[in-house]
Amino acid sequence: MLNLKALSVAVVMGVLAPTLPINVLHEPHVLAQTQSERKAEADRLLEQGEQQYDTSKFQEALQSFEQALLASVNRLGGSV
Repeated sequence: MLNLKALSVAVVMGVLAPTLPINVLHEPHVLAQTQSERKAEADRLLEQGEQQYDTSKFQEALQSFEQALLASVNRLGGSV
C-alpha cells in the first residue's frame, strides 16, 4: 500500500528541488561517526522534515529530507 505522506514528500521534492542550490546534497551536514549515530541523525532529520512539511514549511522540509537522505547514504557507505 502506498504511503500518502511519502507520496506527498516525493511530489514536494519534485516541485521544489529545481529551486535549491546545486550544492545542497554536497554540503557536509552529517558529522556523526558511528553507524548508530548516523542512523539517529538520519532519523532526526526525517522527523524534522515531517514536522516542517506538516506545518507547510516546504522549502525547509525539502532540505531536511535531502539531508536525511545524505545521512542514510553515508551510513551505508555510499556517495552522492
